[in-house]
Parts: sequence; C-alpha cells; structure tokens
Amino acid sequence: GQLRYPDLVQVGEVMTRDVITAHPDTPIAEAAQIMQERRIRHLPIVNDLDDIHGIISLGDINAWHVVHQQAQIEHLNDYIY
Repeated sequence: GQLRYPDLVQVGEVMTRDVITAHPDTPIAEAAQIMQERRIRHLPIVNDLDDIHGIISLGDINAWHVVHQQAQIEHLNDYIY
C-alpha cells in the first residue's frame, strides 16, 4: 500500500460511499438483521426523501433488548407470584 499522511487525507477519500439505510418505521428486529448481515455497527435512519432522522447503533439495539427483557421478566414474575 501507499503511505498516506493522516493530516493530508480528506474524509471523502476514506468514507463509505454506498451507505445502507433504514426507514424510521423499520422494526428493531429488521434493523438488527440488516446490521448483522451487512456487518455494520451503525445504520442511518432516513425518510422517503432521504432526509436523515438519526442513526441507530448496535449499542442502541442491545440497550433496547435489555430493557425489553427486564420488563418481560418483571411481568412474568408478577404473573407467577
């Protein structure tokens, strides 16, 4: 490879060009599947006009799973006792 000096490299030279995106109405499970299949850690969320609404990360999805599982455990615990 060619030696490149970081302070001379522009973002456009190293950025991802074909960005995978999802719509705000995409279910969490589908977003997680997209990220797993494409081996990406961040998924930009865009509307039908390609306006960016935000970005979801694997950390966001993992945190959602933890909260969801805790709520389900509490519900089942209440049901049993």
